Amino acid sequence: MKQVYKQLRGISSDRAVGIGVNKVLSGPDGVAIVLSEYMDTNEEKSSETDDEKGHQFAGCPDCGADLVFAEGCYKCVACGHNGCS
Repeated sequence: MKQVYKQLRGISSDRAVGIGVNKVLSGPDGVAIVLSEYMDTNEEKSSETDDEKGHQFAGCPDCGADLVFAEGCYKCVACGHNGCS
């Protein structure tokens, strides 16, 4: 992902959008900005773990127990908290 970011960031066109720090030089540049934000967010979640399918999750917000990814939702095995509701 870092290689894609490096290749796309800074590509400019005659249709730049925004001003200052929020300026997006082109479509590819915008994609690179989003990739950068995504990579930064994932680095901040270093305390989270991955299940066997690669889904990231932390502890239950109600009781702190482990969450299980099942049926498309995160569910707490201890208190029954459902991440989809």
